[in-house]
Amino acid sequence: MINVRDKFFIIRELSCKYTLKLLCNISSVSRSGYYKWLNNGKKDSSYSELENKILEKCATDITYLFYGDYKKKSYLSAIKDLFNNEIVAYKVSKHLDLSFVLETVNIAVKRNKNSINGLILHSDQGTHYTSKSYQALLLKHGIIQSMSRRCNCLDNACIENFFWYLKSELIYQNSYQTFEELTDSIDEYIHWYNTERFQCKLNNRTPIEFRCAD
Repeated sequence: MINVRDKFFIIRELSCKYTLKLLCNISSVSRSGYYKWLNNGKKDSSYSELENKILEKCATDITYLFYGDYKKKSYLSAIKDLFNNEIVAYKVSKHLDLSFVLETVNIAVKRNKNSINGLILHSDQGTHYTSKSYQALLLKHGIIQSMSRRCNCLDNACIENFFWYLKSELIYQNSYQTFEELTDSIDEYIHWYNTERFQCKLNNRTPIEFRCAD
């Protein structure tokens, strides 16, 4: 079931196309509640809006995904550039271990060798991100670590927002029997998300179009 916070995310994304009154009525939420959420998000998080430069600030997190008749669980680690909402690196794993989180960072570094130094990478305070190995890897590549305040989900809402879209537009619409089917579908979705999915925040451009227009 979609919770109220997820509804507010959707309303914000669609507000450039539809009236707020219509969106709130359809979602069964109050406009006052939406404005309160919106104002709290702006006040509590410096990572909720677009940044000024490519790879200036990114956000990372982990979410779970089911396959095999919803009996098997896998995990997706992703890094999102807050400049253009592009997913710059991701990794899917059957195991919630540290290695696939480290690999996600390594993928981002490999793809952006000349611009990764000085990047601020934001996360929650999960055990993966507080581990010495993770912190050492960031230090090695000149990446500055930033972490949410404990128990404050708004601080990392931007990456959680992407996970919501992934699940609502892809995962919940399909059933995957094998891990390979799931990963292939995620590959296709993220490519589509980066290159074809228009976003209101990007002036109705895709993440790649927005980056190339800079």
